[in-house]
Amino acid sequence: MKDFIFITHHFGKEGVPHAEQFLQENDLTSVVYFENDGILAGYCSLRLPKDDIRLKIFIQEIEKNGKKVQARFDRVYTPKELNSFDYLILIIRTARLENPV
Repeated sequence: MKDFIFITHHFGKEGVPHAEQFLQENDLTSVVYFENDGILAGYCSLRLPKDDIRLKIFIQEIEKNGKKVQARFDRVYTPKELNSFDYLILIIRTARLENPV
């Protein structure tokens, strides 16, 4: 099992040059999705293991600008871990309609 944090942030079109520089300086360019042009210019998202130091640096950069961090927790299991769990069996019963239209 591995835990990840997924963060999205919009630096804004005017923040693109600063964001690009920040991402390069902190070795985030290989793990980030970043739009530098078009309607989504300044949009950035990344998913890193929860104990990755770059995650904390990215969060501090967002908070430094007075913005709220939009984060989501992600947990990934290996196939072996998934197979070790009990299976859940669902039975779906539908109502019988006498005269379906």
